Amino acid sequence: AVTVNATPSIDLSSVPTSVCAGVVVNLVPTVGTWKGTGVTGTTFKSDAAGNYELTYSESTVAGCAASDAITIAVLKATVPTVAPITVELNAVVPALSATATGTITWYADATTTTSLGTGATYTPEVSTSTEAVYTYYVSSNVGGCESTRKAVTLTVTGCTTAAPSIAEVAAICEGEDFPTLTASGVSGATFTWYDAITGGKTLGTSATYVPTTAGTYYASLTVGCEGPRANVVVEVKETPSAPTATGAS
Repeated sequence: AVTVNATPSIDLSSVPTSVCAGVVVNLVPTVGTWKGTGVTGTTFKSDAAGNYELTYSESTVAGCAASDAITIAVLKATVPTVAPITVELNAVVPALSATATGTITWYADATTTTSLGTGATYTPEVSTSTEAVYTYYVSSNVGGCESTRKAVTLTVTGCTTAAPSIAEVAAICEGEDFPTLTASGVSGATFTWYDAITGGKTLGTSATYVPTTAGTYYASLTVGCEGPRANVVVEVKETPSAPTATGAS
């Protein structure tokens, strides 16, 4: 009589077809032999992204053999590339920017699971009225595999805007027209004229100002933040009294 021995039945359906890099996969079945890059015994692991073909073979005691293969896609998200940003006091809050493959997610710290937002940019909801350093974290996600988070800072520094230059003016005599005061500085800056070195009354907001009385006048520049004030003196000299004619004796 002829004996027909059964061939092993192989079912690889419990093996995942995609995993995150660095994750250990327990391979089933475990009776036979697994082979392929990343295989150790009945486990698979790879720290590099890519497609990995694994083969499984099994034999019965009667010498009947069978084999099958499966491809596991290893997914790996790259850590985003980010750059710190520094702004001066009272500047408009800028957007932080990150570059990476997959979905970019922003966080307030290194461990929280609640995100601040997703996308290549994120604009923090903070004030620039005082000096401070704000730290945020960003990651990328590919197929459900999240990268480690990268820290990025937004620093608010003191104002570095310089005082404007103000052209000196010559003294005038009583009754003469007051000179036009002219300030100069960084292109695109906003000029402000005052009647005091600090505080005081705002007199004008252009590069020039025409005073109406003698005194010291002050001007500042604003480029994101307002810098210190420069001054110029306007002097009005008294007109001497006309000489009195004296009659001949």
